[in-house]
Amino acid sequence: KTQDQKDICYIQIAKIKKDATFCEKVSSDAQRNCQNTVIDTVARETNNENACLFPDCLTAVAIAKKNSQLCEKISSLQLQEEERKSLDLADEKQNCYSFYATNVNDVQICLKLKEEGVRNGCFSTIARNTKDIKICKNIKVAVIPGQMPSFLDKTEEYKVLNCYWG
Repeated sequence: KTQDQKDICYIQIAKIKKDATFCEKVSSDAQRNCQNTVIDTVARETNNENACLFPDCLTAVAIAKKNSQLCEKISSLQLQEEERKSLDLADEKQNCYSFYATNVNDVQICLKLKEEGVRNGCFSTIARNTKDIKICKNIKVAVIPGQMPSFLDKTEEYKVLNCYWG
């Protein structure tokens, strides 16, 4: 087996066993990743947001605790330089709110989402989850610049195809 394959194997064992001592068996390049994986796994399983090192951990704990305010902590995560290059914390915070909203069916959280497409997708997912087409009224469709009619102004067929199945 290659060193990369061995590293992946030991990281998985460390994660499953929740034991960072297995990380000593991986190459030096992979040790930090291994240790962080173990820490985040334990943080998720114990719903300990203070132990989370990465945005997806905070998102999982926010959903488990039904506490959307935990998404705010993403902005203050202390990431290493290599992680900062690959992660945009503002986007990760919006992703947290989006995943939270659609997992707990919280329309109010969808309203906080900045990007229109993500916000509309959030409403659509919750409408399908709850089988409540009235949630689709929150979706705005630009027709004339500056004018945002309600999604419910559209035909019934349009609403069902584009909100419920969307």
